[in-house]
Amino acid sequence: MKSLISDKGRYVINRTAGQVFVSDSRANLDRVCSFLISVRTTLHRQVDIEARSFEVVLNDEFHLGVDWQSVMGRVGEYFISSGGGTTLIPTSRMIVDSPLGGNTPGAPALSLAMGRDQSRAVVDALKEMGTLRIVSQPRIRTLNNQAALIKVGLDKPFFRRTTETTSTSGGFNTTSSVEVQIVTIGTILSLTPQISEDGFINMDVSPVITRLVRTATTPDGTTAPEMDLKQSSSLVRLKSGSTVVIGGLIQDENYSTTRKVPLLGDIPLLGRLMTGNYDNRRKTELVIFITPTVVD
Repeated sequence: MKSLISDKGRYVINRTAGQVFVSDSRANLDRVCSFLISVRTTLHRQVDIEARSFEVVLNDEFHLGVDWQSVMGRVGEYFISSGGGTTLIPTSRMIVDSPLGGNTPGAPALSLAMGRDQSRAVVDALKEMGTLRIVSQPRIRTLNNQAALIKVGLDKPFFRRTTETTSTSGGFNTTSSVEVQIVTIGTILSLTPQISEDGFINMDVSPVITRLVRTATTPDGTTAPEMDLKQSSSLVRLKSGSTVVIGGLIQDENYSTTRKVPLLGDIPLLGRLMTGNYDNRRKTELVIFITPTVVD
């Protein structure tokens, strides 16, 4: 505002009411008006965001991760629009060589933009590489340049005991209290869209996956989590209505399976001979489809 008015000009900003009062020459007032209209238009624009998270329990032949070269081979070639026109881009050139999340799958992971038809082809290809299930499918709306947060998981409490000793006239007084610390176990997705003048969207995407490995307990009852963390951050640019796919967030899971003979396995004592416990491992990869759309 100072750079838009003259030395004799004055302005007052009422932050509570969201108003600006300016006193200056007519030419400078027109400049201030044009500036405030531009700011108002930019601030009030909104983006609808559809975020679909899929978890792929990989088959044995894909234990190093999703074979993205094979997936994109199913999609084929597609067009990418830019300010200078439209160009046909082979999918092999859209693969990112280094995967996200710090993992090293056998085939590269990717972060690329595509249309809705191509995203459906990617989902169909993922079904052939393992068991596919939907983790979440939220739709949210956020203002331009404002962060949106999607959290799917469990808030697990952990307790920490603190002791405070104070000096009094009669000696020392010791008091103890228990503080609760909440840790999210699951998937957290942070999205910050920025709309450019040409209608494209620059979006900061930061997914985080947390898994609880074990809970440590001290003799005084304090508990602390040991977490397995997978995190990545990327900045993408795509056209309104296009879909960006982020993969490469791989997790290893250990689980136990109990098998028993029907009916005979339920007999006390004797049923133990008809029952077996098996320890298994499985590898899962989280694939996130994000589709932002500018609200007119």
